[in-house]
Amino acid sequence: MAFLYPYVFQGGKKTKRVLVACIGKELHEIGARMVADFFELEGWDSYFIGANTPSESILQTVSDRRPDVVGLSVTLTVHLSELRSLVPRLKAINPVPKILVGGYPFNLAPTLFKRVGADGYGADAESAVLVANKLVGSAP
Repeated sequence: MAFLYPYVFQGGKKTKRVLVACIGKELHEIGARMVADFFELEGWDSYFIGANTPSESILQTVSDRRPDVVGLSVTLTVHLSELRSLVPRLKAINPVPKILVGGYPFNLAPTLFKRVGADGYGADAESAVLVANKLVGSAP
């Protein structure tokens, strides 16, 4: 990804916005960082909060930045309960962002995203962008 970084911020005006974060005490941020970079490479304006992000900080940042999509990463199943409680709070924000999730638990159970209330799931960075484009109605 370091070799691609000079290309990440090139290009014209970006109309779609994504915010990517690692929920709660989640410390595994490399995958989420890659997802944010892939969005940027695909022409999205991406904002990466990082690891160990409290729910209140995610909610405030979503309210301030108004992304079209919120991407949330969970690696440890112990953090799924926090995700389950955060999703309805995100959906109460106006305008309502689409919620995209990813991480190890979702790779084990690809329909788990529905049970946590998310709108979609990305198995990897490339599929996350494809799913997000479909969610916001701009599929290639």
